[in-house]
Amino acid sequence: MRKFSFVVCGIAAGLVALTGCATTTSGVAAPTVTTVNQLAELMSSKTSAARTAHMNLDVQAAGQDITATGQVEFAGADSKIEMSMRIPSLGAMSMDLIGSTMYMKLPAGVLPTDKPWVKFDPNGTDPVSKALSAIVSQEQQNVDPTKVLSQIAPASTITKSGKDTIDGQSTTRYAISVDTAKLLKSNLISPQLRQALTTSKAKLPPHMNYVMWINSSSLPVRFTLTETISGQQVNLEMNYTDWGQPVSIQAPPADQVGPLPTH
Repeated sequence: MRKFSFVVCGIAAGLVALTGCATTTSGVAAPTVTTVNQLAELMSSKTSAARTAHMNLDVQAAGQDITATGQVEFAGADSKIEMSMRIPSLGAMSMDLIGSTMYMKLPAGVLPTDKPWVKFDPNGTDPVSKALSAIVSQEQQNVDPTKVLSQIAPASTITKSGKDTIDGQSTTRYAISVDTAKLLKSNLISPQLRQALTTSKAKLPPHMNYVMWINSSSLPVRFTLTETISGQQVNLEMNYTDWGQPVSIQAPPADQVGPLPTH
């Protein structure tokens, strides 16, 4: 159960970055979009200019409801993500991804240390770092919103689009179907994550269908995924707010970071 939860979180994290991709230029009407390649071409000034956002995530999987809130700053290799989450089987957790380094704050008693945080180096040789290197690597790759749609485009198809109102905002809704076999072979999936999925024997559906809503400023508002993975129903909803508003994402103080567990 715990392994499945982490696999779901890894898949969710990889897909979440996709919702930060669609952009357009202020004052210029967006062209008609019928393919994911066309949607990828809309990636331009808006998301990079906004640079920051807040987000709320809810994942229902394997009989558990995983909730999270966070903030993100897009800055290429120096991008940052901060997430506070609650996993019923584990409790409250926090994650900070600062560039290529991940810090995690786990529930009290989980780690053999009095320090609340641990640090994971994706290049570390210890067993835990190796186990989590797939997620760290995937987050590094996906945090750049200017790359994901173009990478996923060869495996994806827009099946439907339309207009919706979400929280008072006028939005355009895109339903996208992803061929998972093609996706797993693409550059979007790191070798580490591909190996982790193979080792976990996660059974993905032939196609993963999700929906993305973008507001009139071509910034993502909501992203949903409803699929069956390894025989378990997975429902994911990510909401983005406060684009361009200040965020504060810092690594935890060094005296609050303890050693990694040895197993």
